[in-house]
Amino acid sequence: MKNFDVDTCTTEELFKRCQALRFSAQNVSLAVNFFILKTPHKSLADKYCIDEKSVTMRKWRMKKILNT
Repeated sequence: MKNFDVDTCTTEELFKRCQALRFSAQNVSLAVNFFILKTPHKSLADKYCIDEKSVTMRKWRMKKILNT
């Protein structure tokens, strides 16, 4: 099995990886926004009513989990 990389994966590969890790629907949505759609952190912070720093930390943690 090849190593998973969020920077080069397809949408389908990302969905499969999230499913394998049993991500919630919200986390799958966030993963797609972070790594496929490249949505700006400010937009996500506004959408989820959280601080931009929280979005940055969540992306960093999610990337770490997905690439492991």
